[in-house]
Amino acid sequence: MSGDSLVSGSFVIADYLVFAFMLMVSAAVGVYYAWADRGQRNSGDFLMGGRRLTALPVSLSLTASFMSAITVLSNPAEVYRYGASIGFYSLSYVLTMLVTSEVFLPVFYRLAITSTYEYLELRFNRATRLVGTVLFIVQTILYTGIVIYAPALALNQVTGMDLWGAVISTGVVCTFYCTMGGLKAVVWTDVFQLGVMLAGFLSVIIRSVVIQGGVLPIISDSQQGGRLNIWDFDTNPLRRHTFWTITIGGTFVWVSIYGINQAQVQRYIACKSITHARLSLYINLLGLLSILLCSVFAGMCLFSVYKNCDPWSAGLVSAPDQVRRRDAKLMVNVLTKHTYTHEETRLQPLLITYVNPVSPFLSS
Repeated sequence: MSGDSLVSGSFVIADYLVFAFMLMVSAAVGVYYAWADRGQRNSGDFLMGGRRLTALPVSLSLTASFMSAITVLSNPAEVYRYGASIGFYSLSYVLTMLVTSEVFLPVFYRLAITSTYEYLELRFNRATRLVGTVLFIVQTILYTGIVIYAPALALNQVTGMDLWGAVISTGVVCTFYCTMGGLKAVVWTDVFQLGVMLAGFLSVIIRSVVIQGGVLPIISDSQQGGRLNIWDFDTNPLRRHTFWTITIGGTFVWVSIYGINQAQVQRYIACKSITHARLSLYINLLGLLSILLCSVFAGMCLFSVYKNCDPWSAGLVSAPDQVRRRDAKLMVNVLTKHTYTHEETRLQPLLITYVNPVSPFLSS
């Protein structure tokens, strides 16, 4: 395989039109909810959707929340290089939803809090709440820099677009619809963006299946290449991935996200009943499993297609995840998560800052 398909500037008009359409739809959602809720706007409606959301859109929003552009790029690259053992995250997802729905959800929902850090004040004192708030804001700033840079770099490498141009173009739109529509706009744009992300994965899979002549050749290539040697029950914690590190370690990681992270808690406690909130977590589980399956199989597809001409070994790309990043037809998928990342890192610090350091002084 030549490097012709791996050079930058491979976007065509259709790709730009899809990207523009995605941004326009996201902005339109914000305008719609700003208009629809114009007569009943208060902080509760803006930040929590009036606590009237239903299970289905919230579940899809939960699925999209921490599936950043890093996930879209890195999961297939991980499978491409090291194998499909990350598929065991499916077990950690199941355990996470059980723990979250039965332990954390009932507490937060019945307290009717807006910020998870309000619980720290109820349990300890205001100083603990403010310390938690500051740490969250610092963590969000650091996290934002990484997950915004990754897709911006991808766009730069594929199209030659300036890094700042990629950041600003999505950032302006996301700031607009978050500011106009609040949590309702965020949830429904998540639904739309999750559909685009799944379409991106499926486009890779379908195209690879056509090129390779079916699913079985892809599975066979992955097996022969050692990418399906996943049954590793070694208890050595220094191993890159084993059944235990992914299942047990992954459960602790994801419980910390779904159980106490503001981005997730804010969504499911915005449901109109605890039944809807619990149902949103379990429907979200199906979404997480779908994304994981698609990303793992996309990595197997990449291995099958490039098994005899590895672009990374040949020096055509400077990092393994660029094997996927260099495909222009995947860029809308990455840019979808770029858009979501902007949105995620705007609304949560806004709520945390308003509810924790600001709101107590306004009400006193």
